Amino acid sequence: MAESPAEKPILFHPEEPPQFGREVCFLCGVPLSPDRNTDEHVVPKWIQERFELWDQKLMLLNRTQIPYRKLTIPCCLACNRDHLGKIEERVQKACDQGAQAVRELPPLTLFLWVGKIFFGLLYREHLLPWNRRQQEEGPIVPADLLEEFRLHHQFLQAARVPIEFSPNVPASLFVYDTMEPSERKMGFDYLDFLEGMGMSIRVGKVGIVACLQDGGAVKYSFGEGYEEFEKIKLHWMQFAEVTARTFYDISRFNRTPKFIIAESNGNWPRSACDSGIDG
Repeated sequence: MAESPAEKPILFHPEEPPQFGREVCFLCGVPLSPDRNTDEHVVPKWIQERFELWDQKLMLLNRTQIPYRKLTIPCCLACNRDHLGKIEERVQKACDQGAQAVRELPPLTLFLWVGKIFFGLLYREHLLPWNRRQQEEGPIVPADLLEEFRLHHQFLQAARVPIEFSPNVPASLFVYDTMEPSERKMGFDYLDFLEGMGMSIRVGKVGIVACLQDGGAVKYSFGEGYEEFEKIKLHWMQFAEVTARTFYDISRFNRTPKFIIAESNGNWPRSACDSGIDG
């Protein structure tokens, strides 16, 4: 049976009602009824279980801490299971094999995986009060700050809506072979650079650094140096140094990437993104 037009996925524009919040899916914006409401773990459950993170804590922007198990955001069943779940399965399988398998993933798959974690943390902090005793002070991440990441949220729609990025995904992605420490819980690291939309995640023997909205500028400008790091197995401290260097390189640009987005009226919504560095 053919799908009706109402059933076809459309891009979610969070500036239009419904807004972001606990009552809507963070990805597609559909209102969440009890039978459609699920929790999407920002840091995947398989990572939490493998590296004993369930009760470990992450530092939030207001300098408070939250257990990894509570880093969840509202998500509809379709986005959780059918869209994000498939991406998670592919990335987990590749991470189990090692850095080369992760490099061979489609760039869009890796971009969506790291991009969801980055945005998901901000979204979770949008749902938490800055001061638990004085909640009238507002959330840790206010709506106007979350609004600054609207374009990234639009890019994340590629997890559920056919989107074509031309010529490449709007990011610089680097994958490294890292040494695994003998203590399991030491096999995971996460760092981010909010102003530059940079993030770094180490999952056992795989380290990933992403510049999520640089239009590929870091890789284009400094890629030869990072290619040398990809040829060797990095100690986790060396990986931290590579992360710091990458975040510094993001900050060196005084140009803003420009993106053109076009949405078609065909049988399926399609969007093309062309990125460049505008002086």
